[in-house]
Amino acid sequence: MQKSKILAKLLQDQDNEFELVDLLDRMLADKLEDNQENPFKPGETEKKNYVGIEVECFSNLNDIEVMELLIENDLENHINIGDDGSIDESYGNSFELRILSLERELPAVLKRLGAFFKAGKFGTNDTCGLHVHLDMRNRNVEKCYQKLLKFQHLMFPLVDKERWTNEYCIWSIETDKFSRDAVNYCAYVEHRTIEIRLHQGTTDVKRIQNWVNLLLRAIKSPPIKDIKSKVAAVKWAGKNKALKSYINKEFKVSWFREKEDVMDHYREEDNGDF
Repeated sequence: MQKSKILAKLLQDQDNEFELVDLLDRMLADKLEDNQENPFKPGETEKKNYVGIEVECFSNLNDIEVMELLIENDLENHINIGDDGSIDESYGNSFELRILSLERELPAVLKRLGAFFKAGKFGTNDTCGLHVHLDMRNRNVEKCYQKLLKFQHLMFPLVDKERWTNEYCIWSIETDKFSRDAVNYCAYVEHRTIEIRLHQGTTDVKRIQNWVNLLLRAIKSPPIKDIKSKVAAVKWAGKNKALKSYINKEFKVSWFREKEDVMDHYREEDNGDF
């Protein structure tokens, strides 16, 4: 007899139903504990490239309910459940969902993530961020870092203006590495990644995919020159229609007017050493 039929037969007995529900609750609690204590990470010598994504968000679900929803969407082996204490509790329970996926499998993972976000009614506000970890185990980290420093000229105009002077994603310079840099080189020591901390929080999986694709193209392409127009930004995407459309939609031309004010802000914060 198939296990599903055995389970259905057992559930016909009310006493068995209570026992099975209790067993399920205990299994979920054990699964949650394991999920929170054992972060997913690629093998040190594995040759396939991964991408890590941290989504700061909130929901009315509790940790156990989030774990259950991960299992329902076949995501329990891709996402660790963490806490983001920076979100006001009036919005609900705060989470930092840490996603790990092979680069080539990310579209499928994000598709399931979209269903997960919708079912759990997850949201974000202006205190939330989206952080992307680019795998450097099989790449030249110094070359990628230099490319990403230059790439800030295209990254910053694509995010919300409130992020331009946000203390948790500051404009990065090579001579003053800091864990809150928009391009966080310090992540390499612990994770063997470069962390991009710049993007505002979002549960829009299409936007997440476009942002990740943009960053991957940046480290795989020649170093970018200073972007002086929206046309030049769109042109950088080459023949990639999805990226062209994304840049055309998100690029804020006000960046060119306000860039020096942003730089002045960082000079003042850094006592003129910026």
